Amino acid sequence: MTQHKHKHHRQNLAQTIYVDDVVLGCIRICLVLLFSESEWQTLYRAAKRFAVVPVKPYSMVDAIGYVAALGGFVGAPIDGPSGLKVVWIGFNKFFVLYAFREFI
Repeated sequence: MTQHKHKHHRQNLAQTIYVDDVVLGCIRICLVLLFSESEWQTLYRAAKRFAVVPVKPYSMVDAIGYVAALGGFVGAPIDGPSGLKVVWIGFNKFFVLYAFREFI
């Protein structure tokens, strides 16, 4: 690579890292806007079956995956992405779990 191509490659890498950070930040902000702290913590506890929750909110992509898991989505490589029905069922189960979170 020439010096010019090296510099261009580093700029693209830096831009990509910056964009990734911005996107991940927005995804975390969206999670906080859609779920209260107790809601995303309850969702994590229900989906992962861990009593200890992370300190920082996880990504919105993870949240939808957790909701889909509650709805019965297995996540096998052949399955593809979760569908609307399984997410809908997962949200219904989540709201019931959230209503009784003190007893879980």
